[in-house]
Amino acid sequence: MQISEDSVFGPGSDLWILPERKNSQIAQKLDWYLNFQISKAVHHETKNLAQPILEVLKNCQLESYDWAPTDTEALLILSSQNLPNRWVMVIRGSERLETWAETAAEKWRKLKSPSVRVFLPQEISIAEFEKLWKKSGGDPNSLTIVADKEDSLHG
Repeated sequence: MQISEDSVFGPGSDLWILPERKNSQIAQKLDWYLNFQISKAVHHETKNLAQPILEVLKNCQLESYDWAPTDTEALLILSSQNLPNRWVMVIRGSERLETWAETAAEKWRKLKSPSVRVFLPQEISIAEFEKLWKKSGGDPNSLTIVADKEDSLHG
């Protein structure tokens, strides 16, 4: 189901799924409300532990923790303080729509299938995404879709 432009940023879904900022005017706008967490996460580089700390860990026979992210295709942000939802998930790779839709459906299922609002990448039709969502095992009854229309976001 598609929602009207007036209610795009309103309540109604627990999870909002977005493409990366470069393929979505809406994601760029939401990044402002999320205090630029999306753009910071894209540019974040995990720092390695200093050599003296690694030596202490080795001498004490302690394992060091690998701080590198385990999921590089998706970023999940708790957004209930800034937006009328619980989470915002940014999924990379939206230029490959079929893979992106499969990843979105998989991540949605892992979160126990909450109500979901999917913000489509630019120039993707709602009908095309709905078809891929169903094919990937997504429930169309818990889905609302927002098409990315650049001109409508600036008016």
